[in-house]
Amino acid sequence: MAIFLSDPMPPVEAQTVDNANLCRQHIFSTSKHKPSAFSLVFLLTVILVMFGLSNIPVFAHTSLDSDDTDDTALPAASAYLSSIEAEVLAEINLVRTDPQKYADYLEATRGYYAKDCSKDCDYKRPGATTAYKTLEGIIALDDAIKFLRATKPMPPLTVSFGMSLSARDHIKDLTATMKTGHKGSDGSLPDQRVNRYGKWETAIAENITYCGDTAREIVIEMLIDDGNPPRGHRSNLFKPEHTIIGISRGGRSAYGMLCVINFAGAFREQQRGASQKIQPAKSSRPVAVKF
Repeated sequence: MAIFLSDPMPPVEAQTVDNANLCRQHIFSTSKHKPSAFSLVFLLTVILVMFGLSNIPVFAHTSLDSDDTDDTALPAASAYLSSIEAEVLAEINLVRTDPQKYADYLEATRGYYAKDCSKDCDYKRPGATTAYKTLEGIIALDDAIKFLRATKPMPPLTVSFGMSLSARDHIKDLTATMKTGHKGSDGSLPDQRVNRYGKWETAIAENITYCGDTAREIVIEMLIDDGNPPRGHRSNLFKPEHTIIGISRGGRSAYGMLCVINFAGAFREQQRGASQKIQPAKSSRPVAVKF
């Protein structure tokens, strides 16, 4: 299993910004590679032969693809997502299913940057009371637009109850400690927190944004990924192995409202003693949310 942690900026305590906020983001991504069915069968056979246990029956174990679970055990997304969390989900699915349209949205923000903004300049949305200082200026915006123009539509993500609860837990922790990053005050990382509500499979990742007043601002912040040349936040939005998402928005950081987003390749929910595999949603066109 390979683990990748990215924290492109210095710690909050080391940041000094005059008359502007520097929007921060954090990325966590990990995946695990499952052995082939043949290798597992071969290994089991060798073990049984070595210990003379070939006459012991082997019982089938329910796989993550099992559908014999209680579909009524989990609440509908509308029961646990706030209005802005639902909007964030819609925006993420919109950029995945129609990246060309979202590139147009990014083009429309060009006028929000300070004049001659090549780097280290302010970004301020009309009507906003706060200007945010960028590290790359218009360069990062152009990079995001170029990426979206070259990206083909992808299936929407399916929201998970357990993964959303995990995201909510981390927001509460970050708010209580006034810290940033993926590591919880108990030492936990995203993969461990998610597994408190079920079991992730294939891949797990987490994006954290620390400002953004609207759902579209939150998603645009991840797409542009200012100050983070690897563009890890953007990458998590478009990784083909990511099919499930958990979202929570709330609390408060030194820069504004927090939003924690978890991604997984697959996830088995655990709720009221039941276990349910969350399957990717059928493709549909999300409704655009106004900026």
